[in-house]
Amino acid sequence: MASSSQGTVSSPLSVGSSSYDVFINFRGIDTRENFVYLLYDNLRRNGIYTFMDSEELWEGEEICPSLLRAIRRSKISIPVFSTHYADSKYCLLELAEIWDCHISDGQIVLPIFIDVEPGDVRKQIGSFQGLFQKHQRKYESAATVDGWKNALKVVGNLKGWTLKGDANIKEQSNIVEFVVQKVLRELTSTPLEEPKHLVGIDSHVRKVNSLLNIGSDDVRFVAICGMGGLGKTTIAKMVYNCIFRSFKGSSFLTDVREEASQGNKGLISLQKRLLRDIFKRDQDQDISILSRGSKFIAERLHRENILLILDDVDDHEQLDALAGGFHWFGPRSRVIITTRDDHILNVHEKTVGKDIQIYKPEEMNFENSIQLFSLHAFLENEPTENYRQLSCEVVYYAGGLPLTLEVLGSFLSDKNDKEEWENTLERLKDISNNKVIGKSMKTYDEKVFEKLMISYNKLGDPEKTIFLDVACHFSGWKKDIAFAIWEACELHPRLAIKELIQKHLLKIDVLGCLKMHDQLRYMGKRIVLKDSYKDPTKRSRLWSDDEIWKVLKEDTEIQMVEGIILNEKFGYEAQVDLSCEDFQRMPNLRFLQLRSIDNLNGDFAHLPSKLRWFRWQLAFEVIPSMFYHRELVHLDLSKSCCERLWDDLPQNENERFQKLKVLILCYSSKLSLSPNFFSWFLCLQILNLDGCSSVVEIPSNICLMASLKILSLDRCYSLKKLPTSIGDLKHLIKLSMSETKVKELPHGVGQLEKLELNISYCHITVKLPTSMGKMRSLHHFSLKGTNVVELPDDFSNLSNLEVLTMGLFDLYESIILNGSKDLEELYAEDRYTLIENLDLSNMKRLRILDISYLKNLERIHGLEGTRSLEELRILGCSNLREIPNLSNLKRLKNLNISSCENLEGIHGFEGTESLEKLHIWNLREIPDLSNLKRLKNLDISSCENIEGIHGLEGTESLEELHIESCSNLREIPDLSNLKRLKGLDISFCENLEGIHGLKGTESLEVLYIKSCSNLREIPDLSNLKRLKILSILSCENLEGIHCLKGLESLEELIATRYCNLKEIPDLSNLKKLKSLYILYCVNLEGFHGLEGTKSLEELYIKSCSNLKEIPDLSNLKRLRSLNIDNCVNLEDINKLEGMESLQGLNTSGCHRLRKIPSLSKLKSLRKLEITNCVNLEEIHGLDGPEHLRTFNAKGCYKLTKTKWKILGKVER
Repeated sequence: MASSSQGTVSSPLSVGSSSYDVFINFRGIDTRENFVYLLYDNLRRNGIYTFMDSEELWEGEEICPSLLRAIRRSKISIPVFSTHYADSKYCLLELAEIWDCHISDGQIVLPIFIDVEPGDVRKQIGSFQGLFQKHQRKYESAATVDGWKNALKVVGNLKGWTLKGDANIKEQSNIVEFVVQKVLRELTSTPLEEPKHLVGIDSHVRKVNSLLNIGSDDVRFVAICGMGGLGKTTIAKMVYNCIFRSFKGSSFLTDVREEASQGNKGLISLQKRLLRDIFKRDQDQDISILSRGSKFIAERLHRENILLILDDVDDHEQLDALAGGFHWFGPRSRVIITTRDDHILNVHEKTVGKDIQIYKPEEMNFENSIQLFSLHAFLENEPTENYRQLSCEVVYYAGGLPLTLEVLGSFLSDKNDKEEWENTLERLKDISNNKVIGKSMKTYDEKVFEKLMISYNKLGDPEKTIFLDVACHFSGWKKDIAFAIWEACELHPRLAIKELIQKHLLKIDVLGCLKMHDQLRYMGKRIVLKDSYKDPTKRSRLWSDDEIWKVLKEDTEIQMVEGIILNEKFGYEAQVDLSCEDFQRMPNLRFLQLRSIDNLNGDFAHLPSKLRWFRWQLAFEVIPSMFYHRELVHLDLSKSCCERLWDDLPQNENERFQKLKVLILCYSSKLSLSPNFFSWFLCLQILNLDGCSSVVEIPSNICLMASLKILSLDRCYSLKKLPTSIGDLKHLIKLSMSETKVKELPHGVGQLEKLELNISYCHITVKLPTSMGKMRSLHHFSLKGTNVVELPDDFSNLSNLEVLTMGLFDLYESIILNGSKDLEELYAEDRYTLIENLDLSNMKRLRILDISYLKNLERIHGLEGTRSLEELRILGCSNLREIPNLSNLKRLKNLNISSCENLEGIHGFEGTESLEKLHIWNLREIPDLSNLKRLKNLDISSCENIEGIHGLEGTESLEELHIESCSNLREIPDLSNLKRLKGLDISFCENLEGIHGLKGTESLEVLYIKSCSNLREIPDLSNLKRLKILSILSCENLEGIHCLKGLESLEELIATRYCNLKEIPDLSNLKKLKSLYILYCVNLEGFHGLEGTKSLEELYIKSCSNLKEIPDLSNLKRLRSLNIDNCVNLEDINKLEGMESLQGLNTSGCHRLRKIPSLSKLKSLRKLEITNCVNLEEIHGLDGPEHLRTFNAKGCYKLTKTKWKILGKVER
């Protein structure tokens, strides 16, 4: 029937399961010996796997299975129409199948017309006419012939090539060359195979496409960066499929890292692949040297518009070899790189001299995580009801990493026993709770482990040590504390941490804490466990309390252990006695935590010499003698019971803490400081006394600690005074003393130019030191909660002050901050201040201005000059009559003006072109909004005088619209232009009569209408395909809800106090509906289509006094809660037996209800409430619910036929 790529014609049995690039459909007697053979030979020479039809291979009247497979498994079909083509029923049968494949699978069809006109084929005229008349006479099935005609009609209309029957070999060769090039383009233009289950990918594709900016003429490099398993390759594939047809050529080089691991040979192979992909054939020039390949790529591509994807790059040399510069590629070209390592991008940016755009995808949110997991575990978008809770818990431990979700889902997909799921979950919990031991390692995470290990294996020894420290112990720690330990261990943490961050193995959050993804922490623990699964004495780090106890009981030397973190008491053990000498057997111990160990005896100087960090919650009231360690860098005695520490002077230099940099004593509530305390810590840099509520004063010899940088005294509630000598701490950069009783700052504090100071909620009275103007490093300063009523004269000299929060200024009638030209944030809030004027004239860098409850404020000067302003909040300024013109505030993004009841207007909106969020509350009028093209969030509340909202139709970017308590508002203007609107909330607008253009808000997800008593009709909702929540509350005069059929995404429907509602429209199309609440709809008589809401989980019907019957609910397999409360005329509830997930049933107050359907199959039922069903006589199947725990039948006086023996297992 066809030839293989070697040119032999195979039998029907030899076709097998191979896929083909091209299937040629032709009439042999016309074209085999000349044109078709020439075409076939050229396709083969270009590496195109081609199937050539042969009539000799047909059997009988039908297409044999092997030929069908060949057609269906070909990417492209080429029908060659010739004079006698229609004479062959085989050609026509094949053509009909080809067209079916085109319709169903998108198979490409490229027709060639030899000695026939396309119109003859299309219309079956000319030579085709007589041949078709013969077929019509011969075949009984008119449908078959009609199918052939239709195939000829549509294929004949496709763009192809025409050739005369007497064309010479040159003319034939030219056509063949055109066809081959077209086939090559189509084959390389085939989209990449996409993963089977894609979730949440669209937002990633949009963000990458935004960076690519396909419309611009420049060359762009975009990198997708992140840890392994995050889905970088999937994102790159989807972006490629989205845009590759916009380029003349494209290449997706997969697994660059793996290929390049072969050295230059691998990189040269990649260079050849790139050129072959772009030019559709091997290049004539031999590439045997890497530099020659790079030069050749640049020469061949510098005029070409191409798309290049370099997947999984891990070395800048790979970029140098494959995309060595922007000048290598022609205008509008795009290069996308996926990598785990930001460092290689930084290096390459310096090489090419231009910026690389970077996109860093985040972990999946919970909603997408549960969907992806469910697709792999259940082949559904969400878990089955019985496994929902278990699925949610498993997903939680995956940490939003797509690879882990896929692996766990696939692993659990064939586990039909809940016990297996629960065992898996317990293992995950053990890992998360630092109880990882050998038995917890399971094959389901091997794939994740191998993927993540790629980045770890690229690290040097210091980076590996630090990675394992964080993975096993330090995640969540302040970086400064960890740095001090690592520096003392000579690990050069600043360089190491930088590399770990660039490789996406570590993050530092906004609070300066070390953060590592859960999956990376699990990997680190597995690396440690691989040293020895069974013997913890052979591991470098220990975190399991049970295993630490076993190690501590060993008598032999333990060389391997570097870190021990003991969190709990030993519990079942008797009083534990440890001595410092027990740890001498661990010469490499670097950090040690003994939380809740009451007794630690011996000479502390004998702790291992490599120990750098020690945390111990002291149970002694007085510290043990000889408590010092010369090499210790960090000592944490927080929450200790000590009353006094280091009362005596050290006897000599060797008895001090010679290298201690960090001392943590916070929340040691009994602690007071002795005069000799500071003599022990001459090198200390950080001292934390937060929450030491018994500390009354700081000894004056604090100046002995000349290296002190950070002193934290927050919540030292008894502290009344700071020593004047604190001004001698020239290296002090942070002093925090919020919530203390200190009344006055020593004058010397103002001399500390590098100091960051926090005195919020401190008892400081009247004024600050006159020297404060010298504190050049003060960036954030808060006077909130203090009694300061006067600023020093030189306060305006704080040129670097960026954030100022002001408190009470009773003596000030005007605040002028002319000197604070670098101020970026100003917060002024006080209900009792006398401020009348605020001058902002010199604040050119101000970004945030918050003026709240300044009741006497009348004027704001200089606002128009704050051109950097991004957020402006003016709340509760009741005397303010005018706000300066806003037209100069081009960067303003957030504007909130509320409860300024005397404000006469807001002017200059036409200039606030960047505004994204606008909140207006209790104002007399609203300006025209038509120029706010970027506005995303609009909140208009309690504006009782407004009758309309002008320019709303111009806010085309609006996503959230909230209108509340605008009592004179009569209509919502046309919303049809708001294509991005997702949430609409209209509440307490009692005179509202109409909402216009709702049908056009096609992105709407939430619609909430409440207490709009004049509203009589809600527009047609059928076009709102994305609507998830529809809530209509207390709109008494509404006539009905129309057209719910189109709401295919609706998950929650609420209707309350809907007096005119008589029927709930057809619900059968609401396949995703999860919650239905119908409350106080007194005229409601029935439901339609409730049986079709198969995803329904909650059904609540209350006080619908006209409702007489509940339809058959047995099809609602996922329903968990059924409440039919106070429906006084309800007489019948149809079948309940199919509701296998039902946990709660309430029919209280249904006075006419005489019986409840059988409960025998409600195996999940836990709670049954049927109070005050005064006519209820029987309940069937009450012994069926195995888990029933609550049963309340109070007021059911006629209930006599129930099997009361069931109550023996009911708890209430």
